[in-house]
Amino acid sequence: MDQRRATPTAAPGPVRRPWHRLARRGWQPERDEQDAAENWLRAAPLWLRSGLAAAGAAAASAALVVCVVFIGWMAAAYSTGTGGQATATGFAAWLLTHGVPLDAGFGPLNLVPWLLTLLPLTCCVWAAQWVLSSLPQRAETRLPNLGGIRQDVVIAAGAFAVGYALASTLFALLARASAPAPIWPAAALFPPVIAVLGFAEALRSDGGVHLGSLAPRAAKLVRARLPLWWGTSVRSGLWAAGALFAVGLLTTSVLVVAQWSRVTAVFHTLHTGALGGVLIIVGTLLYSGTAAMWVTSWLAGPGFSLGVGSSVTLAEVQPGPVPPVPILGVLPEPGPLPAALWLLVLVPVVAGAIAGYRATRTLTNLAPLRLKAASAGTAALVAGAVLTALGAISSGSLGSGQLAWVGIPVGWFALAVTAELLLGALLSAFVAHRLRTPRIN
Repeated sequence: MDQRRATPTAAPGPVRRPWHRLARRGWQPERDEQDAAENWLRAAPLWLRSGLAAAGAAAASAALVVCVVFIGWMAAAYSTGTGGQATATGFAAWLLTHGVPLDAGFGPLNLVPWLLTLLPLTCCVWAAQWVLSSLPQRAETRLPNLGGIRQDVVIAAGAFAVGYALASTLFALLARASAPAPIWPAAALFPPVIAVLGFAEALRSDGGVHLGSLAPRAAKLVRARLPLWWGTSVRSGLWAAGALFAVGLLTTSVLVVAQWSRVTAVFHTLHTGALGGVLIIVGTLLYSGTAAMWVTSWLAGPGFSLGVGSSVTLAEVQPGPVPPVPILGVLPEPGPLPAALWLLVLVPVVAGAIAGYRATRTLTNLAPLRLKAASAGTAALVAGAVLTALGAISSGSLGSGQLAWVGIPVGWFALAVTAELLLGALLSAFVAHRLRTPRIN
């Protein structure tokens, strides 16, 4: 027997090519420079690195918006402004995504493209996650008067908001050269709200998991005061609000497809080039969330308006002078609408019923009816509050005169959609109680 065959041999390793080492050496200096910069930031005081991270998040999102506006200026053959004015307009558009009203000379502009607000919000979340990843796992100091919250988290959050506010103030100063100039002091006060929301989302997500309990005393107090079904009801309410928004977005898409010829006719009247047409489509998509909320208000009953004296409801359409916006080509002809459309108000009722079922299904069958009704009603109120907030930011001004107010009648919408959600949720809780509760003869 050949002894050489019995000797085990090692598994062949990966083949090393000469250029692999050269490639690694070629990229090494760049990686060392990046590591050195990151190490410097992590070695800096907490307030400094948190503020710089917030300013970087603001600069990143603003750069993207400014680039899009600058490209649009280059594509517009009829533009008479300069490149500096186009850049300033880009900064003004970035501020508009934070809810900052703009003074266009003929009236305020504050109709927010809130889907674009997700861009700076996402940048804030990423920056805040980086800041939180540099914090130690164990808290060195806590603030007993604030529920035992970690002091380093409070410092990081405060510096993050201040850094974002300073960056937005600088951008507002740069935007003063544009025609729609930002209105003070909203230009310095509104953007930090997005920074705080992004920091809170980073804490809620994976960015703050390693930090343990942020405020143990406050968490203990909340658990002692709130019922056990509270979390399920809140999640059910958020689901109902998202479902109604999705229905509004789907309805908008169906209307665009059904009225495609009218939409394209309005689009061709603008006489834009290829790149200008792309920018109009992008702008329309950014305002698709606003249009979806208008349709949601129409399904709930109050409808929406395209200016002072106009209304689009389930009963009739009185649009008034319609701006040349392609998506508005889906509007029906002026006049009364079929009475059968009032059945569409059952859509929020059904959403409330499903939310009520989701909120009460975790309760035991022997739970009293008032407990199930409280859980379902809480879900409906949460959904109504979220939809009211979305309706408020989906309304605003596009100038003066006819366009001084466009959007949703927020007060009537809040009352209508909350009442419809409550009706469905309470009916669902009552039916579930009758079917699931065992009867004792």
